[in-house]
Amino acid sequence: MATIIQKPNKTIEIRFKDANGKPQSIYPGKIAKRAAETLGGKIEHIVSRQILGADPDRDVSQWLADLPAKLYAKLVKKGLAAPRQTAEPEPEVALAPTLKKWTDDYIKKHSGAPRTIVLLEQTARSLRHKFGDSKRIDTFTAGDAETFRKWLESSGNQRRDYKTGLAPNTVRRIIGRCKQFFGSAVKNEVLTRNPFAGEASAVSGNPERLVQVPSDWIEECIRKAPCEDWRIILAFARYAGMRSHETRIQRWADIDLPNNKMIVRSHKSPPIRVCPIFPELRPHLMRARKHASDATELVVTRYDANANILTTLKKIIERAGLVPWVTGRSGPV
Repeated sequence: MATIIQKPNKTIEIRFKDANGKPQSIYPGKIAKRAAETLGGKIEHIVSRQILGADPDRDVSQWLADLPAKLYAKLVKKGLAAPRQTAEPEPEVALAPTLKKWTDDYIKKHSGAPRTIVLLEQTARSLRHKFGDSKRIDTFTAGDAETFRKWLESSGNQRRDYKTGLAPNTVRRIIGRCKQFFGSAVKNEVLTRNPFAGEASAVSGNPERLVQVPSDWIEECIRKAPCEDWRIILAFARYAGMRSHETRIQRWADIDLPNNKMIVRSHKSPPIRVCPIFPELRPHLMRARKHASDATELVVTRYDANANILTTLKKIIERAGLVPWVTGRSGPV
């Protein structure tokens, strides 16, 4: 039989013998004597079942399950109950990265040419300008992609002199780079779908950007150019059909004046191509070769491929008495 003893300070001691016959005591604190008697009866039942090697009756098991943690722990300590199983914590769900973190990490790992990196950085800045650094990439919807495209078309040109929309092909190129950012997230299983998948990104020809610049205009600009580097840049562009960056990365070793041909280097594909030296270009190359040092590797040494030459070009055109020609909505050539 469990013995109930009330201490002078009104606390209760319940004395009993465990299944091995060893005297034990439990101190449930200040509780009513009737509650202590009930507790003592439950303890007796549990001990009797332990002696028989059986579990407590269902009502006693339920009573144990409903006990406050502190009292239950005291029963566990005396071997009257098994420790309660604590529920395993729910695994933390990793949050998708923010727009800034994802684009920064993507660009950092990208192995593209320097110009490609610059364009990716520009696209990332535009995305963050529109949606904020902290927007998580898994919150992007097809509607966000459409909103971004419309913003580029209406006011995406953030250069100080324009503050207007971008040309259609420029918008499509930016959308293509957005597809790269979010496509990588799909491949890495951060996203299940690319929100920009439905937006057009294929670039097509734009007749509005085509301007036939007469050779006599270019010759007048060459005469007004401030240095030999600018004279050959203009000649390369007009008489060899070179892209802007190509005019500044050509090497003298690739120019074969005796055989009237040259290798044209490019950051685009293909990286090199063979081009004849046309009669209009030849005198300009011969003059540039005459002014160049024998140790000079590059034809143009004053400007690198990434230099912004448009402002100076506009001045040269105006100095030649011409009006700067405009291509589409991108401003002066």
